[in-house]
Amino acid sequence: MHWMLILMLLLGAAQAHEALDLEDPSVGSAATVGIWLFTVLGGVGFLGSLGLMLGNLGRQKNLVMTGAIGAVLSAGVAGAAGYALYSQQAIPADRTTLHLTDQGWTVGYGGTASVKNVLILPVGEIREILAESELPDTRLTIPMLGLDVELPRQQVVTLSFSVPMEGDFLAMDGKLTVRGVKKTEFESFLKEQKP
Repeated sequence: MHWMLILMLLLGAAQAHEALDLEDPSVGSAATVGIWLFTVLGGVGFLGSLGLMLGNLGRQKNLVMTGAIGAVLSAGVAGAAGYALYSQQAIPADRTTLHLTDQGWTVGYGGTASVKNVLILPVGEIREILAESELPDTRLTIPMLGLDVELPRQQVVTLSFSVPMEGDFLAMDGKLTVRGVKKTEFESFLKEQKP
């Protein structure tokens, strides 16, 4: 039954990190390792509970019920953690991430490209951008784009906006520049960034 205690502790740790997006390349490897461990322990818990249930069929009703409940719960835990790992594997090519640290902004394009302090977007297209800040009390304000969003510390916020024309748009923090380019320029930029 010690494995159940470990499983419950890991469940608490996973719930504490529920705001993290595992598809975001800025999420550290510790979260990924924790989810892998969580998946394995959930699978072991499922097998242990199943063994407890099947080993006591017809003998002790309370152990059979305990095994059945443990099997269902641990299968759900292992399945949810496994799905999180599966969905992490493929970052869509058009996913754009924006991450603020004390070093400045890092812009990621589909997990293949990373640019410092410049967000390059095609003109006239509404884009979804996952934004996150490691700093407290952060606001992303770009008046020329009508963007004014609070970024709570270590929480992913989805931004949807478009750049109306070609050119550079400076954020009020003075660190981030949003650059509007033609769609063909944007596509060739993404192709250049691929390894």
